[in-house]
Amino acid sequence: MKKASLLVFLAALLCATTAYAQETTLLSFTGYDYEDPGDGGTYLAVGDGYKSVGFITSVGSILASYIDFSSNENTYYLFGLTVTNRFFDPVNNYLSVDFGNGGRVRYFEDAKSRPGYAADYGTTPPPNPTSPSTFIDPNPNNPALGGVVNGFHLDYFTDDHSGGWSGAMTLDEGYDLIYVNPGQRSGWLLGGVFQTGVVPSGYDNQVEGNCRVPATPTNQKTWGAVKALYHR
Repeated sequence: MKKASLLVFLAALLCATTAYAQETTLLSFTGYDYEDPGDGGTYLAVGDGYKSVGFITSVGSILASYIDFSSNENTYYLFGLTVTNRFFDPVNNYLSVDFGNGGRVRYFEDAKSRPGYAADYGTTPPPNPTSPSTFIDPNPNNPALGGVVNGFHLDYFTDDHSGGWSGAMTLDEGYDLIYVNPGQRSGWLLGGVFQTGVVPSGYDNQVEGNCRVPATPTNQKTWGAVKALYHR
């Protein structure tokens, strides 16, 4: 029942996007995550870093007029997250991880006509010769859009690799920031759910998610309620 409660919530995190796509979704994405620094004997130990790279699959109404999927490759890079607290319940194979504030996610667009533009996960553990570098080109310091991520939390079942994460995002950089009204730049929920499938060498999980304004002011209480099921 405990595991089912978490998985139902994670499914709702993505399903809600369908109902509010035109009004509240900034973008949706799919990719893979990895530890850096870290990747030692303990998964996401205190002090380890958490990152993710991948592709933007769609955008909501705010960005729809400015994002060109036919001519550009659109990617993301989540980084700057460090584990500050870790709880593991061996009975339920359940892991709960909190991260320090000040993480960052950036969204990039790269012209398909540019030689060598294509993003590539690589064949060795990242960072490798193509990842994250090909996901953050042509200029890693000049994203289309980016923001700070706080309150990032991850829930994970080690037996079947199910789970997900969420954090609060405030947009604060990028040349497309001008298309987001100042009053709409905060209050975004960045959420991802782990998917089953083949994972490239050196990565940990396949992630599918979105960035949206939740139907309620915050989902942190919902995550807390799920976490409480295992902290007894």
